[in-house]
Amino acid sequence: MRIDGWLLSAAIENPLDVTVFRDDIHVMVYMDGHPEFEAVEAMIRFVNDESPIVRAIVTLHDQSQIDHTNDTSVRDATSVGGRRVVTTDVSASVVRQAARIHARVSFAAYSGEVIDLRFVGAGLPHADHSGLSDPGGHSSRLSLPIMWREKSTVGIDGSCVHVGDKAYDATVLRQVTADYAIRRAYLTEGHRMAVIRAGNRKIARRKSSEISPRLLDRLVFTSPDAALQFSIVFIGGAFRCDLGEVEGIVTGEAWTEKGDACWTLVLQPQSPAWAVERRVVVRIEEAEGSYDIATTIG
Repeated sequence: MRIDGWLLSAAIENPLDVTVFRDDIHVMVYMDGHPEFEAVEAMIRFVNDESPIVRAIVTLHDQSQIDHTNDTSVRDATSVGGRRVVTTDVSASVVRQAARIHARVSFAAYSGEVIDLRFVGAGLPHADHSGLSDPGGHSSRLSLPIMWREKSTVGIDGSCVHVGDKAYDATVLRQVTADYAIRRAYLTEGHRMAVIRAGNRKIARRKSSEISPRLLDRLVFTSPDAALQFSIVFIGGAFRCDLGEVEGIVTGEAWTEKGDACWTLVLQPQSPAWAVERRVVVRIEEAEGSYDIATTIG
């Protein structure tokens, strides 16, 4: 079925719920030995001379995640589809010393404990380590996250997470010498992200005379500051995702199904491999005075 021939009501500007943003810094540390937490990460955005806007995420061993942020707009953008978001004070700093980069993020967690992430880089972030990030199994039923690293570096000894009064070192990736290890910790400078989210929405219907169908050939989303654009482009029975100037960052098959008073749009990723299990199904149903849109992932 050719999706670029699908007529979509003009009342539905975008059937997908997508959030787009670019952060100055993304830092993540996988913890060794914590009974509940697998990793802690943070996205940091510096705004003039004000305190940075931070979104910190705690990932549990069951792959569920809890967000923590010091910004209400971030809270509103991320607290959808059943995702838990805690508003709290968060401090963050990034310092370059000689040929290394250091980052620190501290906040009061949902558990009542203070979490203090500390990152020590093997070097400065470099474009040689740019590329698409693999989210693993994190929140696999809630979202399809598309994350692009502009410049990155890996962590070394000293990268850790303090939870309360106990420190958990970052997991060892490679033991280089007896007293030097590459750690499972990462820092990115220039972190782009587009997130397709699961959930339910309702859009008011207009009078039929006000609605003229349009061909669905692409869906376009922009970040709040309009600095970053994310597009889903439909060509025949295929789709591709473009993030900024990076084209085809995720590709796959796309098709539609028509039922009684409802339409279904399916995006089945084929590349990269990790995205295959995150199929996006959007069901649009005509209701009394509205369109009910239900999106599932996985």
